[in-house]
Amino acid sequence: MSTRPLSRDRGFTIVELLVVIGIIAILLALLAPALGGAIRRSHKFEETNGLREVAKAWNLYANAFSGAALPGYLEPGMQGPPPGWNVEYEYHTPPPGPPGTTSIVIPQDIAAPWTWRLLPYLSYNHDVIHGHLDEPNVDQSNMTEPTEAQEIAYEPGFGYNGYYVGGWWEMVDLGGDDIPRYRFFEATADLDGDGSIDPKKEFARVVVRSISQIRRSTELVVFCSSSEVEPGVYKKWKSDRPGSHIVIPPWLADEQQWGFPTRGPGGPSSPGGTQTAAAGLGDMWTIEAFIQTSVPIARYTKSTAVVYADGHTANQSAGDLMDMRQWIDTADKRDYQHLP
Repeated sequence: MSTRPLSRDRGFTIVELLVVIGIIAILLALLAPALGGAIRRSHKFEETNGLREVAKAWNLYANAFSGAALPGYLEPGMQGPPPGWNVEYEYHTPPPGPPGTTSIVIPQDIAAPWTWRLLPYLSYNHDVIHGHLDEPNVDQSNMTEPTEAQEIAYEPGFGYNGYYVGGWWEMVDLGGDDIPRYRFFEATADLDGDGSIDPKKEFARVVVRSISQIRRSTELVVFCSSSEVEPGVYKKWKSDRPGSHIVIPPWLADEQQWGFPTRGPGGPSSPGGTQTAAAGLGDMWTIEAFIQTSVPIARYTKSTAVVYADGHTANQSAGDLMDMRQWIDTADKRDYQHLP
């Protein structure tokens, strides 16, 4: 009987190992975009949920103040005694809790944006409005630090359509009298035709003062992701880019703020000459800022997270947001403008 030596288990050859490594690398390359897309969609979902929470707080504020729309900005003079609003705002260290909680009055320049006025209705959950940052948690035991409080006030992830909802309020000296008025909206003409010029009445048709006044709640933008920018063309947005407390529509009164970049014999676009979102341009998301302003931005995906006055959310392109009917409740055409 012949005998044969027992065969030993053999390992992989170098060639086989290289083949296996190559296959794994190919699979990873194929999966990476899908995984990256899933992560971005997850962040977008969280961003949208944050917007819903802000919209709920916006409605809670209105309910607490007889239906009044949250003011977009109250300049320090407007926070003072009459004819100002005679208001002051507080934050807490630690957050509101049992008896003994310390309340600290917010300086008027920091209390000017909507942010600190709305935070009580968000249970002082700063993550809701700063969730776009890598480290959104705020050290609430250190709220007396001006830099920290100012970033919360002026750089939330969401901007408020505050020029046209609630209004940007300032105090001006007219003939020796201090008069409250909306910024940029001077009553220079009898727009409502009643034979008089009343700063409070002439622009009631473009600035929403109360929730009940809104006619097109499903179309009116209240908050969206935003950031302050310098003049220029913007194609991509970093997800952790600092936000802005205000978001400005493509036209503010009769001055163009941003639009689509165009190129041609005349060179870069200029205010008044930019492309509008005509047919086929609705999916564009690259924008050009003509002046220093605060614009809608696309975090995580190529769309801007938006919440409307009725509380529903959507992801909109720059082309969608070029429509002024989404910014001014009484606007009757896409490129609506009014006198400043």
